[in-house]
Amino acid sequence: DSDVEVVVLSETNFSGGCYGSLFRLYRATDNCGNYVESYQIIHIIDQIAPQIFNVPGEITIACGTTLPAVPTDIAATDNCATDVAVVFSQIQTNEFCPYDVIRTWTATDNCGNTTTRTQTIHVTVTVPVSINLNVYPNPASDVFTLEFSTPSSKQVNGAIYDLAGREVISVMNGVADGGRLYKKVVSTSQLNAGTYIVKMIVDGEAHTKKFIVLPEK
Repeated sequence: DSDVEVVVLSETNFSGGCYGSLFRLYRATDNCGNYVESYQIIHIIDQIAPQIFNVPGEITIACGTTLPAVPTDIAATDNCATDVAVVFSQIQTNEFCPYDVIRTWTATDNCGNTTTRTQTIHVTVTVPVSINLNVYPNPASDVFTLEFSTPSSKQVNGAIYDLAGREVISVMNGVADGGRLYKKVVSTSQLNAGTYIVKMIVDGEAHTKKFIVLPEK
C-alpha cells in the first residue's frame, strides 16, 4: 500500500540551551495496521552571535569641544536569548590633543557568543608652525594654564622659576610629540604671590614666558 501515514509519536528536548539534543520518535503505519518506528536526534548548537543596533558612526571634533553624550538607545537582540545585556567601555588614546576616544559596546549571549561594535571620535587640534608657549590667565589668582606645542618632535625640558632663578615646579622632561598641544593646569596655592618665569628648553634653545601670581584675596 502506497498510502502510509507517518506521525511523530514524541519529541523530547534532553538539554537544550546552547548545546543540547532533540530526540524525535516517528511511526509509519499502513492501512492494515502494520507499522515501523524510527528515531531522529537533532543536535542543538548556538553559534550565532547577538546583533547590536544604534551604534553611532565615526566622527571628528575639535580639541576643547565637549564629547557627544553616550547614547542611551544601544540595544542587542539574539536568536536564542530574549534579554541580552550590552556592556559599554571607553578609552582615550592620549592625554593631550590630538587623540582618539574609542567607545565600545559588547553584547554576549548565554552561550558565550559575542558581538562588539565601536565608535571612534577623532579629537583634532592645529598647532602653530613655530614653538608656542603661553600662560593664561595672566595675572592668575586661583589657577593658571600652561600651554605648549612644537611643530615637530623635540627633546624638551621645562619648569617654572622664580625671579631668583630657583626652579619651583617641573613642567616637562622628555620628548614632546610634534603637533600635540600640551596643557598643564597649575594651582597658585603652590606659589607665593609674585612674578615667575616659565622656561622651556627645546633642543638647547630656551623659550620663556613671564607671568604674575596675584595675592590671595
